[in-house]
Amino acid sequence: MGRLLCRGPQGPAPAESAIRTVLGACGLMAKARLLVELDVRPDAAEAFVAMFRDEFISRSRTEAGCETYELWFEADRPARMTIIEVWSSAEDLDVHLAQDWFSVWAPKMEAAQATPLVVRRMVSAEN
Repeated sequence: MGRLLCRGPQGPAPAESAIRTVLGACGLMAKARLLVELDVRPDAAEAFVAMFRDEFISRSRTEAGCETYELWFEADRPARMTIIEVWSSAEDLDVHLAQDWFSVWAPKMEAAQATPLVVRRMVSAEN
């Protein structure tokens, strides 16, 4: 089965590329959202939250295009957490994800995890 194509300004193009081109030309580039679900080991939860606030949230919120960067946890299961990120554009999110400090921070996150991360990259239909 082939890739879904759309007709863009320069003819047929992959759907995502065509949508980005049209939205960008109209000044309507959709915001990007990243939802990251993780289960932290219960014995590591308190230290993980402190480290995440100090090292990750504070840094990420200063990046260009960051509109929301939050860590949430389930009320009845505080070791089950969700990171909610909202970026002005997919390009801003891409720049964030390419930061070199992820290589330093990733091992700290992995050490606290009880299960693998579930990452959902989302784009708003409403901008």
